[in-house]
Amino acid sequence: MSLFESVLLSIIGWGGAAATVTAYALVTRRRLEPDSFSFHALNLVGATALCVSASVSAAWPSAVVNVIWILIGAQAVVAAKHQVVRARVRARARRHAEAFRRARQAETLRRMRQRERLQASRRQGQAKRRDLRHRSASLREAEKVDAASAPLAPAPHA
Repeated sequence: MSLFESVLLSIIGWGGAAATVTAYALVTRRRLEPDSFSFHALNLVGATALCVSASVSAAWPSAVVNVIWILIGAQAVVAAKHQVVRARVRARARRHAEAFRRARQAETLRRMRQRERLQASRRQGQAKRRDLRHRSASLREAEKVDAASAPLAPAPHA
């Protein structure tokens, strides 16, 4: 193995160790949740890098442990991703339900206003008809009074 390859594999190994320790430190300091996608992804990346480094160095116990760690991390990443997707789907469903509720409220309000306008129009029409009936009755009364008080016209000469 060349010097370049050796140095590159050491850097990969140290990077994996840094990723794993960083994930643990962030969870310990409550900067990441233990079931978060970021925590599991950091662990998965760290375990993969450590596995590559251990395999090349023929440190088989460490390599096997890191393969197991990769399997656990991959399962956890998939589960965390599913949790994120489910949360997004639930949030989208809530937004759609809220939009539907608002649309239904707006439609109900529109119908109520339309009903109020119709009722107001009916009341105005009833008031106009009542006023016309009153005026007609007053005019008929006035005509009767005029007819009763008017002098009889002479009969036409034949």
